[in-house]
Amino acid sequence: TVDHTMALLTPKLTRLVPGSCGVLYTHDQREDVLRCRYASGPHADVVRRLTIPNGAGATGWVARNLMAVVNGRAGADFEAAGARDQARLFQSVLSHPFLDGDELIGTLTIYHEQRDPFRDDHRHVLDHVSAQAGSVLRNAIAFERMRATAVTDPLTDLPNSRALSEFFRKLVADPAGESTSNALIMIDLDDFKAVNDGHGHQIGDAALTAEAGAIRAHI
Repeated sequence: TVDHTMALLTPKLTRLVPGSCGVLYTHDQREDVLRCRYASGPHADVVRRLTIPNGAGATGWVARNLMAVVNGRAGADFEAAGARDQARLFQSVLSHPFLDGDELIGTLTIYHEQRDPFRDDHRHVLDHVSAQAGSVLRNAIAFERMRATAVTDPLTDLPNSRALSEFFRKLVADPAGESTSNALIMIDLDDFKAVNDGHGHQIGDAALTAEAGAIRAHI
């Protein structure tokens, strides 16, 4: 998995490159954004919520231009992700494109709480890491996406009945492992058949997609 690969890679990187928080952003081709897939270090919980438009901030610039940034302004990433109130958590960023051949996987980004801590030889380290680990990460991401497809409704992009069954199976198998409360919400769309019959299935699909977006935005 991506988590396993990055958990093995991160300790080796920290011995060679100074940094406060190491991050893997993966490129979502459909929405053309970079999503935080893995973060380790101080403020990792904040960084995990970041989604950066391709071309924006330091990390987005790296992804768009396929060139590294050394001692960029870390706050630019948070501003690009709409998290301006967190923009002062880090001062500097070292970011490098993660490629498998010519295919952009994402970026390997390292944030630092101090100003200008990175040198060009640190960039060379990331050059080597990207060349060696790019295909491994691409395979791990492909595996996770394939698994996600099996538990995701292709129209709404919401978890399907198989995902619900897996969740309950894990909950029953290890109830003590769940430290948070859980709730089941049932939503019924009244007279939805009339939408399909009166306006066609294409409009019905659009209505379901809009409803799914509303659910994600509020739950």
